[in-house]
Amino acid sequence: MKVIDEVMAHIEEHQFSHSTKILAQAMKSLCTGHPGPPLWSVTLRLDDTNYNRYCRLAWIMREPDFDGADGSSLARAHAKLLELGFYDEDV
Repeated sequence: MKVIDEVMAHIEEHQFSHSTKILAQAMKSLCTGHPGPPLWSVTLRLDDTNYNRYCRLAWIMREPDFDGADGSSLARAHAKLLELGFYDEDV
């Protein structure tokens, strides 16, 4: 799915920024059901572009290419977040 690929590309490119940690936590929530990032962090640390990405993840079922039966994008994102170590930290 396009939004997942876009968010994961941002996470890989900017691994050490505050916005990346927030998006990684949102992605982790999408993949595992783990609680997402605190709203305070979302409003304080995300610029318009990353806030838009966050909102698209939150409303992923409304994305034009959403297919609930196809979990391959989420599986790839989950594996990449594990590889990058984002499951070991919080925002």
